[in-house]
Amino acid sequence: MFWFGRGIARQFLDRDKRKASPTEYLILSILNNYGNKSGPDIIKILSSQFMNIWTPKAGTIYPILNKLEYRQFIKSRGNYPKIYSITEKGKEQINFLASIFTNEIDFFKKFANLVCGHQYIPGLDRLLQTNLENYKKWLKNELKTVNEILKLKKSQADDDNDDIKEDYEIPIK
Repeated sequence: MFWFGRGIARQFLDRDKRKASPTEYLILSILNNYGNKSGPDIIKILSSQFMNIWTPKAGTIYPILNKLEYRQFIKSRGNYPKIYSITEKGKEQINFLASIFTNEIDFFKKFANLVCGHQYIPGLDRLLQTNLENYKKWLKNELKTVNEILKLKKSQADDDNDDIKEDYEIPIK
């Protein structure tokens, strides 16, 4: 993302100010969306988001935090663990990167679909997500219905067992 080699954002004269790695973008996004966080908090959030795909390590995250702080996109307070917060300059950077990121995502969706031999269909992701949510709702309702049927059958079985006990004069406990 924000790979200038492919041509995106080449028009910006001050490339170094605007350039950001994907991990820098993620850290800025976390601080922008979740508020003030410590290094371990950031690692925990990233780990939960990228479960089984990428495990962020302190050796990756802390140098980036230092770089972002040096560039005045974030600031820290305290000792260990330092608490990091995004600055106004960092918010401007995240807004700029978000506009580029949207274009990057569109490019890579089309690229992946072309490479995989699938035709890109605009809005397909949204449609699939909506259908998935509707399917989840339907499954929840079906599960409720099954649970009600099971409760009813159990209740009837208990009633039937009471009748059997009475027929055989077994004392009910």
